[in-house]
Amino acid sequence: MVYDETIIKAKIIDSKTRLLVCDKRFIELWNLRKGEALTVMDDYFEWHRARLLNISDENCLLESFERIKNPEPGFLVRLYQAVPEKERMELIIEKSAELGVMEIIPVVSSRSSTIDKRDEKQKKSHKWPVLALKASKQCRRGSILKICPEKKLEDCLSEVKSDVKLFLNEYERHLKLRDIDFNNIKTVSVFNGPEGGFSDFERSSFMEKGFFSVSLGTRILRTETAAFCVCSYFASLY
Repeated sequence: MVYDETIIKAKIIDSKTRLLVCDKRFIELWNLRKGEALTVMDDYFEWHRARLLNISDENCLLESFERIKNPEPGFLVRLYQAVPEKERMELIIEKSAELGVMEIIPVVSSRSSTIDKRDEKQKKSHKWPVLALKASKQCRRGSILKICPEKKLEDCLSEVKSDVKLFLNEYERHLKLRDIDFNNIKTVSVFNGPEGGFSDFERSSFMEKGFFSVSLGTRILRTETAAFCVCSYFASLY
């Protein structure tokens, strides 16, 4: 279980009436209104679907109406996504939230676009955190997908620290996701390239840094399809 700062932590104040209380900052963080349903974790690390009954100056009163299984992944998934053209990034953000990704880092590679280039036509990147919040609420997650600042690929390679590091490679003919041991790990970092994939030099750089080169099959996938595929696999493990 990965514990995130956006998880709404609530304290049980009456087990018979199923009342809980949480800090007001969580309600503001999740942009919740009175009467709205939310996913919370109590002080015994049990998960609930609850309804927001009242908002005071400091605390908020909640009523649990359903006990649920842990909605969060067993390990933290960071998706380093090469910035795609058009509206593909918006789709990747929405589906990544639904599939349990904890962080998305937009990456500039030799064949990718950039946020500035995308925003020249129509500025949309400022709405990405709002989209991530809406998708996280819609799928009843316990945490909010985090959208990180854009980074150059070479900078990412120098600073990635995860238990498992991999990149998706359409030229890989042997290693599949199922061949990698994801047991007893806390973090996974996966790099998904743009249309056209990573360059020869970039693939060599990944290998030099100790990344797994992973195939998603023999077909050539769109970048958003590849993101859905790998994130769906991770979601199936917990």
